[in-house]
Amino acid sequence: MKRPGKTFKLRSLIGMSVCAAAVFLSGCATAPIIKSTRVTPGPEQPTTKPVKVYPRGQKAPGNCEVVGIVSALPVVRGIMNIRGNNGANRKYMTKEASAMGADALVQFHAEWETRSDESWSTAIAVKTAAEGTAAPACGIPFFVAVPHVLISSEVSSGSKQKKNDAIIQTLVQPRLAAKGYYAEVVDVELPDAFEAGLSAMEPHDLDRFGGDKFDLILVVRLVKSSGVATALVTTHGVGLELSLYSKSQKKVVWQSSARGDSVTMFDPGGLVLGITELFDPSYTRAHAVAAALKSAFGSLPDVSTKTIE
Repeated sequence: MKRPGKTFKLRSLIGMSVCAAAVFLSGCATAPIIKSTRVTPGPEQPTTKPVKVYPRGQKAPGNCEVVGIVSALPVVRGIMNIRGNNGANRKYMTKEASAMGADALVQFHAEWETRSDESWSTAIAVKTAAEGTAAPACGIPFFVAVPHVLISSEVSSGSKQKKNDAIIQTLVQPRLAAKGYYAEVVDVELPDAFEAGLSAMEPHDLDRFGGDKFDLILVVRLVKSSGVATALVTTHGVGLELSLYSKSQKKVVWQSSARGDSVTMFDPGGLVLGITELFDPSYTRAHAVAAALKSAFGSLPDVSTKTIE
């Protein structure tokens, strides 16, 4: 996803000032919400050695057993998203991984999507095993691959289509994390008749969707995207259809749809913030997508086994 530029820097300075004031008044920082999902049976046996963290892209232990999923999510108070930071998220996530009996967090990923104020971190908790140990079973039920969004040219085209795709791929991940799932974006295009197309694929073709450990594929179809921008107000509305496809069951196991709307108005009382947001159309689009996803994911079963707030 495109990295934030000057708009981000300006908004960050304002945001940091607000956060600093909040911390000064409260006397302490806010810990993130920790969601964990155990995928192996049996009681928790805390590990006594330090938990190592391997970010996405970094080589991790090749011989390990997946214990579960650990994610850190922002605390929402009123209209404010109280963001954590990378260090704080790691601290609380490694603490939870240790309690689960894991000695490493692999595929650690942290994201701050500034346009929608979505901040989160996620990782897979694993227990390293001795060389020669049998590989763990494939098809972990709560691992979700997120391919490109299905968008027809009638709904969106050109650069707008690419922006919609990137925003949606980014924002579905924290929604899945909030329900206890682990998600990764994959650079794969889906057939329009996705259920029949996926069911007809050979195993080696399905491996493009996250590999053999990912059992689920999240299919998102953008069915509506429209907005109006004037000198004083920017509006945007989106319509989304979501489906979870299971490789092992060869069928869609969950479906939902929702509409989201967002309005950004120029506020003379917040002169700088009003200008930067008003003239960033993707800001309003991202908020509309976030609103639709919040509604759509409401019916998705929460598979997490523990929530620490």
